[in-house]
Amino acid sequence: MFLSTQDDSEVLNAYGLIIYENNLGGFVDSVIYGIYVVLFIICMRQMIMRPLTSWATWSLLAAMCILFVSTTLQLAISIGFPMSQIRGYLIATDVPLGERRDLWIAEHQTYQGLQYWPNAINWTISDIIVIWRAFVLSNGHRVVRGYLLLVMAADLFFWVYYSAVVTHHTIESGEYLGLETDLKLGTAANYLSLGTNVMGTLCIAVKAWQHHKLMNATANKNLRNPSPVTRIMFILVETGACFAALQLITVVLAQVDLTAYTPLDYATTAITHAATLIAAVLPTATIIIVHSERSVETWTVNRTPNPHNTEKTTRISSLRFGDNPNGSVPTNDESQIDSFDLSIEQHGWEVAESLQEKTNERHSMV
Repeated sequence: MFLSTQDDSEVLNAYGLIIYENNLGGFVDSVIYGIYVVLFIICMRQMIMRPLTSWATWSLLAAMCILFVSTTLQLAISIGFPMSQIRGYLIATDVPLGERRDLWIAEHQTYQGLQYWPNAINWTISDIIVIWRAFVLSNGHRVVRGYLLLVMAADLFFWVYYSAVVTHHTIESGEYLGLETDLKLGTAANYLSLGTNVMGTLCIAVKAWQHHKLMNATANKNLRNPSPVTRIMFILVETGACFAALQLITVVLAQVDLTAYTPLDYATTAITHAATLIAAVLPTATIIIVHSERSVETWTVNRTPNPHNTEKTTRISSLRFGDNPNGSVPTNDESQIDSFDLSIEQHGWEVAESLQEKTNERHSMV
């Protein structure tokens, strides 16, 4: 269509900027979602193949399913809205050019509010998973557990409240207005989510270091390689730290991104969309890695390589993140292995030992 006036050019330029930015978010979501679907299938297979015998395992399975639904909704919105805008803004030639956006907003007014919930759901569930891991590792520390539960409850409340308020305002007006109340609630939710993740990750890091020291003390030497459970805990710390860094970048960009349709604004859009999907990718990938590590359940001290020797082999068991809430590995009757259950007591890590019949050795650490 030939543009006879400058006003038409300005309108088309505005439409193009809107569609371009929305398609940028859709492209980022599509790339990460492809990776996420593969990880989700592997994760579900690993979880379903193992006995679902505890409420914690069922809860984790439900959380993974909710993350998948929320992430799929995010992709559908980020792809569907720009496609609908192209049709409404550029193809609907029976409507005057300047009125097409208002008509499109009126037709999609109810659906506009959906775009805020996937981000809230993914960030909240990711934070809850981190807090749950820290909560399990803080057995015996009531004060720490109390703080963890308080922070988790506040994080959940702010995200739900913020999403409900901004959805209500968006549906009323037909589009996001950037009201001061919405901005303040969004900022509070972002910072609280960051603080929740950092607090949970630090708790896990402390326990990981304590467990590494425990392994060294039990073996009476410095281990060159960490034990399997230590590696798993370090993986939890690393994934939590990566997501915290991404959260920090997202929060900072949200504060400095004050002008629409600038390179900084496009970068903010891309990183915000990426953070929403990575909030689902990291817990899923972590479960896969942890399940893989659990195939090597123990770090073993072989006192004699001969299995027929009367001297027994001591095996130190790892923490189990799901099936066995007691964190122990069943005793192998054929090889006569004495299992050590790692438990977390009020004053730190402690080794609960099964005494050997021919020795009076005892290893403990408080």
